[in-house]
Amino acid sequence: MIEVVCTDAEFPLVQSEVRFAFTLDRLADLNQRIARFERQIPRRPRRRWSVMVDLETMGTTPGSAIVSIGAIAFDPVAGRFGPCLYVPIDLASNLAAGLTEDPATRAWWARQSAAARAVLTDPERVALPDALAELDAYWREVCGQEFWAHGPNFDETLLTAAYRVVGRRPPWAFWNTRCTRTIYAAAGVAPDRAKGVHHNALQDAMNQAEAVVEAYRVLRLGRRPLRWILARLWRRILRGRS
Repeated sequence: MIEVVCTDAEFPLVQSEVRFAFTLDRLADLNQRIARFERQIPRRPRRRWSVMVDLETMGTTPGSAIVSIGAIAFDPVAGRFGPCLYVPIDLASNLAAGLTEDPATRAWWARQSAAARAVLTDPERVALPDALAELDAYWREVCGQEFWAHGPNFDETLLTAAYRVVGRRPPWAFWNTRCTRTIYAAAGVAPDRAKGVHHNALQDAMNQAEAVVEAYRVLRLGRRPLRWILARLWRRILRGRS
């Protein structure tokens, strides 16, 4: 035990210093306990990703034919990107399943670039049921959680309608749909449409995911671990004492 000798006038100051030192010791001890606890937490064997999905279609309403699906897994908080998926789809298989083609959208495609229109004659096109099966397998592979789209009232609703006509259920939960337009407006950002081929489903999905990551950065939506919060509190205490 340490004996402190002080006058009555000095006692309040000494008492304050002792309390401050005790607080720092408790914070340091708590930080060490948290570090030991975090090391004991079993890591998830696989990351659960958000998935940005983009479609190229032959119409703008549910029930329209889908000519390609593009998707990329990403973590908007950490700014990381994972596996991609690109599936060109045979238009005839859409029509055979009961989806429709809008003449106005067909005319719109005629005005797009040759690189964008290449999807309509892509030799790798697959039938609609096979394309949706590929999306299902991809979703499971990346442990997909949030379904992001540039307006889920377009991509998500058209995809859900396509799943319905082939007798399947989409792999995502309806409450996990996310809208890029809302977060872009809040952060004042926009996807870079000059990068790559605009109206290529995968390229558009990648550009949109990058813009969401930037929006998270602008809005400071990243999660902070408890150790970081305690360290910041400690620095504030020290600044207040200097």
